[in-house]
Amino acid sequence: EGYPEEMDIVCSLYNGLPRVHRQGNCRKAIFHTARESEKPGLYLLVPLHGDDKNYGFAMLSQNRTIFSDRMLYIWTRHMNQTLEQVRSNVKIMELTRRLSDLSMKDGLTGTYNRLGCEKILYPFLRECQEKGGRGIVMIVDIDCMKKINDTFGHTSGDQAIMLLAEALRSGLPEDFYIARYGGDEFFVAGEMKEEMTRDELSERVMQRLDELAAVHQVPYTLKASLGAVVLEQGESFDLVETVQRAD
Repeated sequence: EGYPEEMDIVCSLYNGLPRVHRQGNCRKAIFHTARESEKPGLYLLVPLHGDDKNYGFAMLSQNRTIFSDRMLYIWTRHMNQTLEQVRSNVKIMELTRRLSDLSMKDGLTGTYNRLGCEKILYPFLRECQEKGGRGIVMIVDIDCMKKINDTFGHTSGDQAIMLLAEALRSGLPEDFYIARYGGDEFFVAGEMKEEMTRDELSERVMQRLDELAAVHQVPYTLKASLGAVVLEQGESFDLVETVQRAD
């Protein structure tokens, strides 16, 4: 009682060997003895905690000698210290990951920024070609962006950029990578499945942009230009040339 139904498992050993699983059912973690057993079992559940946080419990069984000395106290103290260190390491890893994401994400649209494009999208395209896949590169920008900013203000310009980002996210497959390359220009990279065509993907983006413009009732004409290059299997890949062709 007092624990959730599911618990996250940081480390699990069975007969001294690590077991690979990340979650477990708390009820299954408790060993239930057979009621018909003639020899009763002895089980001790030891809470593990640190900094006012409860990590879980340790279950010790069939070891009466552990009660006769300070072994239980020493073991529990060291286990609590180890778990606290694990927790600190996990926090540091998570903060590092979030900082890395922030450095590669565009604050306005939530897509990758130019650094993310260089760190994520470019390597993805190279890997796709090396594995013999069909990659696609798209360059997309908003038509008459300056006119939108000059006539309706930069807030409307930001709205137009966000709507285009959403049209790309919802109009393209989920595993496509999207980056705001600069201003109102976006760079898209993805792997083409057999059933996909360049024209169909382009049409889906434009259709979603029209739908979003209608839903948000924007006072300006929201259109975009899209250039796409499909990298066929075995085709030599030159990043600069491919981007220029799409542009």
